[in-house]
Amino acid sequence: MRHTPAIFLSFALSLFVTTTAFANDADKLMADGSAKFAHGDFTNAIADFSEAIKLEPKNANAHLDRAIARQNIGDIKGAIADYSTVIEFKPKNADVYFNRGQLHAHAGEHNEAIADFSRVIELSPKMLDAYRNRALEETQQHDWTGALADETKLIQLQPHEAAAFYGRAAVYELQGAMDDAIADYTRAINLQPTAMTYQLRANAKQIKGDFDGALADLDEAIKKEPINPAAFVARGHLKETRNDWKGAIADFKTAIDLKPDYAPAYGDLGLMLHAVGDLQAALNCLNKAIQINPRNTLAYARRGCVYYSGHAFTNALTDFRIVAQLQPNWDFGHFYIWMARTRLGEGKAAQLELNTYFKYRKGDTNDWNSKIGGFLVGRISESDFLQAAKNPDSKTQSWQMCSANFFAGCKRLYTKDQMLALTYFKKASAATTEPDPERAMSMTEIKFLEAP
Repeated sequence: MRHTPAIFLSFALSLFVTTTAFANDADKLMADGSAKFAHGDFTNAIADFSEAIKLEPKNANAHLDRAIARQNIGDIKGAIADYSTVIEFKPKNADVYFNRGQLHAHAGEHNEAIADFSRVIELSPKMLDAYRNRALEETQQHDWTGALADETKLIQLQPHEAAAFYGRAAVYELQGAMDDAIADYTRAINLQPTAMTYQLRANAKQIKGDFDGALADLDEAIKKEPINPAAFVARGHLKETRNDWKGAIADFKTAIDLKPDYAPAYGDLGLMLHAVGDLQAALNCLNKAIQINPRNTLAYARRGCVYYSGHAFTNALTDFRIVAQLQPNWDFGHFYIWMARTRLGEGKAAQLELNTYFKYRKGDTNDWNSKIGGFLVGRISESDFLQAAKNPDSKTQSWQMCSANFFAGCKRLYTKDQMLALTYFKKASAATTEPDPERAMSMTEIKFLEAP
């Protein structure tokens, strides 16, 4: 999410603040507005600038100052209009184009932003921020060629700056060109071996599948900055993928020790503790994650799954309802609601609710999530559903087979077939070694079903 962009231009109030005599009423209004602006009273400053504009409609400074004041109160549309007026009076002022471009970008108007940044580059070919911002907008448009050209120009303009190389590396990474991304991160490291750049290269290596290289980079990042909780969380995630759950848990705990209000670490630790069957400790972590960030959708989902594992189905349903409120288009939130409601004896209502959700759901109607929904509401047979879980990619297949067998087990519990449910839960738990909630919930269902 973009923040309101920083103001590039110097505020024109400096022309007026020290004025002791005014040539006309417009000058007096400008001085009053400038003083109010300096004290943070942007609304009344805008009023003064507007009155000055009524008296002198072609006063470029009045439009400029009002644009900046409007920008400060979040009136993006009004600020853009004022900058456009300034451009009419000063068509070769690169700074004004830059400011308007940033506002277009903030508003999600990518084409308009690109046009403004292009004009800045025409007027001021060495303004680095113009290339950088245009590259960001081109990336939003998936214009990889344009973004790479701008990032390459930044490297040409500042060949000894590490930031220029990891800027281009980020574009390569988004494009999926991991070898090129890693090469640029390596160049950045050679220029300035910071913890952040090692961490960025580690991420690219992990995506490529070079887990040993990624781990080595994260170790180096932690060595350079041992108080950075994000690096420990990143290494914990990597250890998860390597089935080093003990090491992952240790890294998440270290991140919490370093930053006791670091919600991501509590959420990830909660996930791992659920995976190893320590439900109460998992709940404690997820409660803390939610306390720190009450809108943490993933923490509510994970806590709901922990409640489900402990057969606290009412608590689970409450959390899953919150998930659906916070992120209404997340399919699994609705699958989990179905799951909890069927265990609470609300099977018919659960079927109707999930069927209604998929009736109005946008997107691919033949993707994996659609197949899960179709199976749960009875549109896809069990055998077809399990067959659909197969995938040429082994990692995708292991996850889908875990999900398929878990939901097949849930549906068998709904139809009171505990023996076949047990079989499916066992298959779900064997399908993956990842700490997925469906695997963890399958493990606890096995314990309940096999209990004397």
